[in-house]
Amino acid sequence: MDIRYENAGNDIIEIVESVKDENFKNLKKANILTIIDNKRKKVQGTYRQAEIKATNELDKFLTMESIKNGYDFVIILDRALVEETDDEDLKRVIFHELCHAVIENGKPKTVPHEIEGFHRELTYNQDDPDWKYRLTELMHEYYDA
Repeated sequence: MDIRYENAGNDIIEIVESVKDENFKNLKKANILTIIDNKRKKVQGTYRQAEIKATNELDKFLTMESIKNGYDFVIILDRALVEETDDEDLKRVIFHELCHAVIENGKPKTVPHEIEGFHRELTYNQDDPDWKYRLTELMHEYYDA
């Protein structure tokens, strides 16, 4: 049996932590588990690059052996994204996912897009405003080749 998910390597975890620490002061104390999905997933006709999920009480309990108080969020990165992009593009995707994350009344929560993405992404990605389209094309090339 193939294992669908695996833990991200330290290099990816360091990228997640640096993007979080540099740009998301509201998530400073949030514990984020980063995993790789080895199976492609389509959402609304396109391959999912990544997603973030807020943990519930059971998830927190199940991860307490890994980290004190358990994880607040799980970022899931697609295998193709990790293998085919550079660190800058990975940072863009992680930044986008972290825009979904909030701590409200002490509990982790995710929020939907403000626009097609998030207003703060416009500034963060001003050097490459079409990054999402480029990475979407890359994902289709990877899986549909």
